[in-house]
Amino acid sequence: MAVTNYNMRKAVEETIKVAEKAIFEVTRAHARIDSLPTPEPPAAPQKGERGAAGRDGRDGAASTVPGPSGPPGPAGRGDRGERGERGPAGPDTAEALAAANAAVAALRKEVADMQLTVNAIYDQNRQAKDYIEYLKTKAAARKQCRT
Repeated sequence: MAVTNYNMRKAVEETIKVAEKAIFEVTRAHARIDSLPTPEPPAAPQKGERGAAGRDGRDGAASTVPGPSGPPGPAGRGDRGERGERGPAGPDTAEALAAANAAVAALRKEVADMQLTVNAIYDQNRQAKDYIEYLKTKAAARKQCRT
């Protein structure tokens, strides 16, 4: 459906009617809430009488529930042993460095190639712009000659 001035006016009028009805319902609900009686705050609880004294535990049976485990004992230390054999050699850092340098050199070459491509595209666009300007001036000169 195409939007016209009439359609927009009708939509605005309907929106205003809905908003007015919502405001009416809200004010009616507020009036109902305001007419409710305010509740009394709850009274503080009353303390009852003290209960009979409990057993002191002297005559009770032993507990069958195990208690928590105790703290760990002191760490045992013995005499120091002899020095062990030397471990296997780690990776050769010279090879890793050479591989990383080769990867960096390859990336630099790719970046240089991409830079050449970007420069070539830039030059083509500049030449195209210059040619378009040339054609516009030539067309303007032709137009002046005709008039």
